[in-house]
Amino acid sequence: ANTGSPLSYAATAAKKGSGADANGARRGAGGRASGTPPALPLTSLVNTRVEIDLINGDRAEGVLFTYDVYSGIVALISASTADDSRGSKKHTVRLVKACNIRDVKVVGDKSDIQMPIVRAVTTAEIEARKARALVQAKERASRIGVGVSEHAQSIFEALSKTLPCRWDQNSIVVLDEIAIDSPYTTDTCRELTSAASTLLRVKKVLQGELGRLGHATPVG
Repeated sequence: ANTGSPLSYAATAAKKGSGADANGARRGAGGRASGTPPALPLTSLVNTRVEIDLINGDRAEGVLFTYDVYSGIVALISASTADDSRGSKKHTVRLVKACNIRDVKVVGDKSDIQMPIVRAVTTAEIEARKARALVQAKERASRIGVGVSEHAQSIFEALSKTLPCRWDQNSIVVLDEIAIDSPYTTDTCRELTSAASTLLRVKKVLQGELGRLGHATPVG
């Protein structure tokens, strides 16, 4: 990379070549169709400080950390003046779609930025993260009643602040021992297991929440 005077890759590529390559470079400099990545040697500019002009008039500057040719995403890293809790310099990462680039200029090297170390991610770690995300998604879904009234959902939310709850069709299941059926009063609480003491506890909590919600005698 040229670290002397600023070098415009969109301009120099058009001067060097002809035909498709030159036309691609000119399209990258602003005349291309929207959604088409510019014909710029972005992969060769990794670890180089660049200045990127975007087609919307904005400008981004930093060290080109990586360019993903499949998604067409450019990652720029710039140093922050603030330090983290360990005294290390923080970094700002900006992601830019290559199809939005009008021009790229080399403005220096990365001497003033300590590039972060990116470790390899194993397949096992990816699968574990996926499994955790699925569990969390199912948990969130279990907290949303399907086909229930706003009144029923408000009761569920109030109860779940005190007791673990989930929906079973249109019934609220508490502690996996008690079901509260519509219209969600103390009279519609029933045991799923032999848990008389738990039933009394749930009824007491439900009555208190109904009072706070202003639904002493709720309907539907």
